[in-house]
Amino acid sequence: MRQAVPTLILVVAAILMLPARSAAVLAQWKEPLEQADALVKAGEYEKAEALSRKVANEIADTAGAGNLVAETLGIAVTLRALATVGVGDIEYGVWLWHTALNINPGLLDLDLGPYKGPGALLAKHPLFHPDLTEWDPDARITRPKVKKRQNIRFPRGSSAFRNAGALVFESFVDETGQISLPIVDDRPPASTLIYTALEGVWRWKIEPAKADGKPVPCYYRLTVSYKPQRR
Repeated sequence: MRQAVPTLILVVAAILMLPARSAAVLAQWKEPLEQADALVKAGEYEKAEALSRKVANEIADTAGAGNLVAETLGIAVTLRALATVGVGDIEYGVWLWHTALNINPGLLDLDLGPYKGPGALLAKHPLFHPDLTEWDPDARITRPKVKKRQNIRFPRGSSAFRNAGALVFESFVDETGQISLPIVDDRPPASTLIYTALEGVWRWKIEPAKADGKPVPCYYRLTVSYKPQRR
């Protein structure tokens, strides 16, 4: 007998009805996540994006670490990704989808079929690094570098729970400097730090790598460090 593939809202119901103290805390977002889910399915993408972004930011600003936090935040970010694709911002929507997969890799098993066009698009974008053409060993190589960065916020929830550490990830940077495909190697203690770090890095401006002065695609390893806040 074929096992049913879970949909987002079934996962919401499962993780937020567990008889655990932390689940009771996270249950405050069950209803808005269900609303965002319904809005995405109804094609009301702008409303869905605003609501799912609000929930994701609230989780980041009030929750600490733990699997339930990661699962709940991953759902919020997935809904935000679907809604973002729905309003036409494809590249950022895929970035958010990959952010959600870094937060909770189990989301890759979700059935995105009920989410129509945005779901079908995200299903075509699994998170992996394809092979790149080897650079000419005799070429003069200039590594990519950040031209303009914006501060990455330390989510209040992680700060309050004293969750700190380094997030190390590798992303693809194409010939134009567009960043994509973030894969977290060293995880920080709280999944909320992955969310705020990747959300912030998306806004950075990156100069692509060059081989003999010609822009070329490459993989770029970045580290975001969160230090404990003084009290």
